[in-house]
Amino acid sequence: MGFGITTRPYRNGVAFVLKNSGTAYLFQASLISVWWVLISVCDEFYLLFSFSEISRESYFALLVPDLLLLGVLSLVRAYKESRGLSLIILGAFSYATLFCINASFLGSDGFLPTATMVFGLVFNVYLCYPKFFNRNSVTESLLKNSFKTLIQVLSFWTLFLGVIPYLILFVSKSQIDVIDQPLTLYTGLILFLAFTLLGLSSAFFMVRNGKGTPLPMDATNYLVTAGPYNYIRNPMAVAGVGQIIAISIVFSSVHVAIYSLIGGLAWHFVVRPIEETDLVQKFGSAYLEYKARTRCWIPQKKRLL
Repeated sequence: MGFGITTRPYRNGVAFVLKNSGTAYLFQASLISVWWVLISVCDEFYLLFSFSEISRESYFALLVPDLLLLGVLSLVRAYKESRGLSLIILGAFSYATLFCINASFLGSDGFLPTATMVFGLVFNVYLCYPKFFNRNSVTESLLKNSFKTLIQVLSFWTLFLGVIPYLILFVSKSQIDVIDQPLTLYTGLILFLAFTLLGLSSAFFMVRNGKGTPLPMDATNYLVTAGPYNYIRNPMAVAGVGQIIAISIVFSSVHVAIYSLIGGLAWHFVVRPIEETDLVQKFGSAYLEYKARTRCWIPQKKRLL
């Protein structure tokens, strides 16, 4: 069956995220630390995240405040529940993001670091204000939810499959032309089409069986276990990572492949724990039973026979 258990109202969203976001802050602290190490030792990586209007010396003047306010505080927050710490980190992200936006505006470049900071800011807003991001759909209308899902899918595809890969290719000075090896090109295109169909079919079952949309701000009202969800718990995440890998094959870009890896790790270690705990709160034992019999990334062989 695809559905059958209604959700409970989302209760005490702030407390819920505070108790289940330690991994998110730990991952964030790790990324910030690794990022600064790479910036310091790898000139190519520095060029990817630099601004023409900011000298190297001025850039590294941000090292200590960035590591202290974003890295160290994120690490502390990973092991200590504190809304105050979360808000301080959010404030630091806001300042750093505005700094990057202004630098990009002045030099008409540095779009990759600016996009990265905007994404980090949005994620920290979610960690601080989860009630705004975790709401069930107010309508079960198939037509309305289909339209909203279409807008969501197109928006996400434009950003994560279009804008960000383009910026990565542009900033890394990669040739923005498809690879000239037919077999590799067709492999990438076929994979992209296959993962696109997986994503669209997953969205369809979310709308039809879940009576909502894939977006947490407009989430389903019923637990979805039909269609692709019968084989893996998170087919839309698999589809997204697969699409980016396909893009890296088509353009023969190691940088885009790394982007897909980081995205997959971020989803698995940051988004998934929060999302799954939320689903347990909503659907209780029904979701726990579903989780026990269905893998996260790789389908079980017996279900493919």
